[in-house]
Amino acid sequence: MLWRPLPEREKTPDENRLPGPKEVKVLKFSKRGGQRPEVKTLRVLGNQRLTTTGLIKRAKRKPVSIKKRNPS
Repeated sequence: MLWRPLPEREKTPDENRLPGPKEVKVLKFSKRGGQRPEVKTLRVLGNQRLTTTGLIKRAKRKPVSIKKRNPS
């Protein structure tokens, strides 16, 4: 039986493509120093961000002033 390596597939870059969800590894240290830190792998979606404390927060809408909302 002969083995041949598979030919490399050419990836075509798509300009309209957006970045997908990211897998992020988070270390949460305990309040007591002697214990091991808790390791979590979290999925961060496009409208979310990871804080320095290891929490995931969603994007909030910017508040628009009342004057700009109601054009007269």
